[in-house]
Amino acid sequence: MLRRKFLAPRSYAPAGYTFDFLMVAGGAGGGGGALNSTGGAGGGAGAAYASTSGLTTVGTVLTITIGAGSAGGPNSYTSTTTADGLPTTITNIDGSGGQYQVLGGGGAATGDAGTGGSNGGCGGGGQKPGNPGGSGSGLSAGGNGGTGGAGTNAGGGGGDGANGSNGGSGVYSAGGAGGDGLQSSITGTATYYAGGGGGGGYYTAGVAAGGQGGGGNSSGTQTNPIAGTANTGGGGGGRNCWNNAGVGGAGGSGVVILKIPNANYSGTTSGSPNVDTSSVSGFTILKYTGSGSYTA
Repeated sequence: MLRRKFLAPRSYAPAGYTFDFLMVAGGAGGGGGALNSTGGAGGGAGAAYASTSGLTTVGTVLTITIGAGSAGGPNSYTSTTTADGLPTTITNIDGSGGQYQVLGGGGAATGDAGTGGSNGGCGGGGQKPGNPGGSGSGLSAGGNGGTGGAGTNAGGGGGDGANGSNGGSGVYSAGGAGGDGLQSSITGTATYYAGGGGGGGYYTAGVAAGGQGGGGNSSGTQTNPIAGTANTGGGGGGRNCWNNAGVGGAGGSGVVILKIPNANYSGTTSGSPNVDTSSVSGFTILKYTGSGSYTA
């Protein structure tokens, strides 16, 4: 007699796969200029973090929040700093509720203030003579903000958001340059992200350059400072300090980029990311300039 053996059903865990990702937080605004006194410091860039070892499981929903940049500082003598940029997060990145977060750029000193903000991904520039800018903190933090120059001084540029390059120090009448950011080729083209803003100077000074990665230039001679570039996390440029002194440049918003093997790409997204299937062979690249989600 033939006997059949019945086996208990097996349980299979959902399949998983690896992917690359880049995440950049919002940059801080540059400091405003104080009349006939000091130029505003450069804003700190948002932190930037890149990974080639993201791991997710099929069916997982990754929730993405893009950090905004902060506004530039006002024309002021008060001891304040501009607000930090906002963090960028990816939640449930590993399918178990885990979260990656990069912090926004540290605020720049405004008017005759002391140090720049220290809670962001990279420090904002210092303003008062001899005072350093704030230091970066958090995941893949950047460098320090530059020190304010002596006399009729300018603030240092913000440090960059990822590679540790500090903001340049201000000198008499001229601002320091912003630190360079992180270079990534996740989109198929080598691109910088999260550069610090350049520090404002006295009205006769030239422009202090923002760092590579969207950092805004300072106002220079009788011009407006430049905001950090949107979706790069760049810090805003600082304002000069003559009789047209005014607000600093705003910080740039952050970004998240996912690079997913075509064989694993589900096509299920929210938030209308840009979908690129042609730049890197074998991969689909999702660029989130606003908050959204991806279902693995």
